[in-house]
Amino acid sequence: MQEKVMNINLRGYLSKQPRTKRRNKAIRYLREQVYKATKASEIKIDPELNKRIANQYFKTMSKISIAIEYDNNKANVYSLDRFNIIKAERDNQSKISKENKQKQSNEDKEAKAAEKPESKEKKADNIKNKEEVKEAEDSNKKASENEKE
Repeated sequence: MQEKVMNINLRGYLSKQPRTKRRNKAIRYLREQVYKATKASEIKIDPELNKRIANQYFKTMSKISIAIEYDNNKANVYSLDRFNIIKAERDNQSKISKENKQKQSNEDKEAKAAEKPESKEKKADNIKNKEEVKEAEDSNKKASENEKE
């Protein structure tokens, strides 16, 4: 997913709107700006950001900082401070999952290492058997050569 941070000035747009319709118009304007930036057809606004716009920004008509996560036709819009919290949580979860994967791989390696000495012993036995077979063949060859002479 791609990330983008934007500052949207609501004052220029909302000052021209009637006071009774500013809440809905602010959300609509936010969606338009996100669409222009991402070309995403499906835009989801974080409920916390929605409440913040409905209670605060339609009155003060100030700038709002948002963070957008988008991929193909989907975009998620968060307030910038909320986005930083969400991102930190995701990073912690990914670190935990990486640590768990490393622990599993270490356990797998240890299990394989425990199996390897047995296989080494088997290989040593096979090598001894092969050496004995070669010695027997060599002695048979020598015996057959002695009989020929």
